[in-house]
Formats: sequence, C-alpha cells, structure tokens
Amino acid sequence: LAIERAGHSRVHGTALARDKANDLAVLKTGIKPENVTSLRTNLRVGENIAVYGFPLSSRLATTGNFTVGYVSALAGLGDDSSKFQISAPIQPGNSGGPVLDHYGNAVGVIVSTATSAIIADRSGVAPQNINFAIKANIARSFLDANGIQADSAPQTTKIYEFADLAERAKLTTVKILCEK
Repeated sequence: LAIERAGHSRVHGTALARDKANDLAVLKTGIKPENVTSLRTNLRVGENIAVYGFPLSSRLATTGNFTVGYVSALAGLGDDSSKFQISAPIQPGNSGGPVLDHYGNAVGVIVSTATSAIIADRSGVAPQNINFAIKANIARSFLDANGIQADSAPQTTKIYEFADLAERAKLTTVKILCEK
C-alpha cells in the first residue's frame, strides 16, 4: 500500500487488519497525524454532513475534494443497519473517506453508492445522490477489536464553518493507493 498526504512525499504502509464485509482496514505507516478526528455515533436524519476524499483522482484534484450534504436515512440498502444514507455526492475514490459532522467528528466512513445496486434491481430509476457510509459505531468496534484506541469523547462545542471543516479534513485524511 502507498499513502499520499497533500504536500508530503508518498510513504508505504502495511495492512494490519481488514474487515472485508465493511470495507475497513487498519494501516500502519510512519505518518504522524497533524490532527486526529473523534468518532461520534449518534446520528439524526437531516443532520448536515461533509465528505472529504479523493474521487476520480486521476482526473480531478489530486489534493482532495470536499462536498456537503445531509443524512438522508439511518439505514442502507434493504434496511442495512450498519450503514446510513447521505445526499453528499461521491465518486469512485471517495471510499474510505470520512463523513464529518459540523463539529469535525467522524460519523461514518464512505463505502458505496446505490447506482449499480438500483440498476441491478432493474427498477428503471436513475438514482441521484444515493450514497452510503459505514456507521461510526461499526468503525469503533473494528478499531476496538484490533487494539486501536479511538477518541471516546466527541468534540461538541465548536461548530466549524464548511471552509474550516474542509481544512481540518485535509489534515486528517490521506489517499490510499493499493499496489499490486
């Protein structure tokens, strides 16, 4: 694995643990984080969220992209309770990126879009911004099971403007490149 952080050299990492069902991994690198994001597990429908990641990075900005939306539903396709639905647009390359609340806490991890699932269902409906994230409590359980301590006290006092939240997200998010 190779890891890229905006403005820094590419480093190599090792996967210490994987959860294929939830598309999560624990990676070990030599990177010292400039900022750490707390996990928050209680979500509400209608809540503002933001997504940061590296969608279509061979064509779009390689330094990362920030977009906003709302929590649309507290379950994924087929009432999957491990996921929640968001309206923020995502593309290939967003997977693994954080879903942040307006306090800068991670409330989820981007995992998929419904496009192919709905098309496979042959409903004939063209989906728009039907995207999903793994809930923070699933990520926390995965980290706990692998001996990684996550901050258990979410930040709830300072509300970030979106531009400030984007800067914060840039400091806490890296691009992961799977090499063969």
